[in-house]
Amino acid sequence: MTTRDSDSPEHRPFPETLAGMTRVIDMMALFASPKLVAKLGRIPPREGILEHLDAYLAVIPRLTAPHGHEPLPDMTPHILRLRELFDTWTPSVNVPVEVVDAARAFLAAFGLGEPDEGWDQFEGFPEDDPPGGPT
Repeated sequence: MTTRDSDSPEHRPFPETLAGMTRVIDMMALFASPKLVAKLGRIPPREGILEHLDAYLAVIPRLTAPHGHEPLPDMTPHILRLRELFDTWTPSVNVPVEVVDAARAFLAAFGLGEPDEGWDQFEGFPEDDPPGGPT
């Protein structure tokens, strides 16, 4: 079975690429918050995490800032470090400090700051108060 070029991450349409990036950001917010992991009581499987990291890594060269805006940060070192950590760890609710720190570093480099209560106390957004405020 062969893979069509259009199926590879670097050839996916923009909405699909954006959705994949959002999944990585969401996963890193999960791993940045030990209390949220404990509250959920489950972790995505390693294969799924690695697949999303690989897809993100593949599209990094295509990501450019709009004309006149600051360049986007190079997330390659962060994704490579996360991939290295997840490749050797079997995900569980006991997240190693190295994974927590790498997830937080990824989010910070992406420009996403800590929640008001800090990552150590963050347990997720209330369902009636999603990120970005009420709708």
